[in-house]
Amino acid sequence: MKKKKKLVAILSATTMALASLTVASFSASATTNAGIRYMLGDVNNDYYVNVVDASNIMVALKNHGLQRGMAVSVSYVQANLSDWFPNAACAVAADVDKDGYISYDDADKILEYAVNAGVGGGEETDIGKIFLYIG
Repeated sequence: MKKKKKLVAILSATTMALASLTVASFSASATTNAGIRYMLGDVNNDYYVNVVDASNIMVALKNHGLQRGMAVSVSYVQANLSDWFPNAACAVAADVDKDGYISYDDADKILEYAVNAGVGGGEETDIGKIFLYIG
């Protein structure tokens, strides 16, 4: 019993140490000139792509006066990122269809991804994958 507890304690300490190294490594690389790592679709930068991200896109678009059928360029949002998505790593995280614009279509694709992920299916997509933004 003591050996099991000791082993669990060692594994826990190792896991926490590795996790902190991973976070430190991620944070350090995110601030270098080499680029910013981001997860496509993760608008709030919480390392998950879900309905919250879709909602963030819809709310930002609505708050800036854009309706369905309208879009804003990724470069404009990137230049004003804190006004649009204050927690985002970069604006391209919201452009899931990679057309250079952020629109309600991007939010819809995130919702579709979230639903399909919840039922264990769906088509192959880049949503949820890590990319490097060099801007």
